Amino acid sequence: MSNCLDAALAYRERGFSVIPVKKDKRPLLPWTRFQTEKATPEEINSWWAKWPTANVAIVTGQVSQLVVVDIDSAIGLEAY
Repeated sequence: MSNCLDAALAYRERGFSVIPVKKDKRPLLPWTRFQTEKATPEEINSWWAKWPTANVAIVTGQVSQLVVVDIDSAIGLEAY
């Protein structure tokens, strides 16, 4: 197994919705479905069999019970 596959399965086990992404963070598949439901371990395994060098993305929001605030500058931090 790859480190990313191991991570994806571990994140899934913790309740997060995961998808495979390219190095530039673009999804390797249509991901709308995974905003409301989690992939099965079998799907995750098949993705990394198809794209063994994929990175892992966690779908934020209600499906993963996860909110992220991304602040890219001091000005953004002040505005927040």
